[in-house]
Amino acid sequence: MKFIAQFFFKGLYYLLTDKSFRKFVVIASIYGIKKRIPTNKISVNNFKINILHNKSFVWQYYEIYFKKYYNFLTSNKYPIIIDCGANLGLSILNFKEQYPNSKIYAFEADKEVFKVLSDNINSNLIEGITLINKAVWHKNEIISFLPDGVDGGKVEQHSTNNSMQIDAIDFKEFLDQFDKIDFLKIDIEGAETDVIPHIESCFDRVDKVFVEFHSFKNSQQKIENVISVLSKHYRLYIDNPSFRNEPFFPSKKDNLMDLQLNIFAYKD
Repeated sequence: MKFIAQFFFKGLYYLLTDKSFRKFVVIASIYGIKKRIPTNKISVNNFKINILHNKSFVWQYYEIYFKKYYNFLTSNKYPIIIDCGANLGLSILNFKEQYPNSKIYAFEADKEVFKVLSDNINSNLIEGITLINKAVWHKNEIISFLPDGVDGGKVEQHSTNNSMQIDAIDFKEFLDQFDKIDFLKIDIEGAETDVIPHIESCFDRVDKVFVEFHSFKNSQQKIENVISVLSKHYRLYIDNPSFRNEPFFPSKKDNLMDLQLNIFAYKD
């Protein structure tokens, strides 16, 4: 009975006790109905931003402001934060709310999404941000990228009619310029299985890491490329936002991705 009460009344509990959850409910009720709205600025805390896709924005708000995925502690008054897969910049706004004096380097590979990201950062007059319109990768080269116009654009091994050619950066070379990195966020739609092993030697200088792991159907999962590397250097906490009933019966809704994990890596 206790379990049933906890399960059914958890939402009510959060609604009564958690201000961030109440804000999420309001945002979900306004923007969670339709997929898209005409581009215009909406208010998020003390910022005004453009959004690209209603439901994607609602989900990001849920993870960032209610689940607080990117909240972290540091004694550094001027922390270095690197955001790979910055999308429309909601994560950057959250980082700046936590640490106004932080220096943030934000990567976004999708050219159209990058335009919205740039406008969101510049129109809010946020300082200490370096925006980079490149994909993080294991070498400097031109690669094929399949955009989706929202938050799911990904690197492709082979070009298709819908893909485009974009610049990719050797991420290890980029990280090597820093003596210490306080927080590293990696949400790069599957490329993490190549990038994480490539930057392993950098993890002794990175305090906390967030990785969104993606596994796509009809391709090798390579989850060991991420878990085995991170577990050598960090304690791990893993959250599964793609929870489903009957795991041995893949959902028909899983059109492309069959597993997504949010991995939080931190030192003792």
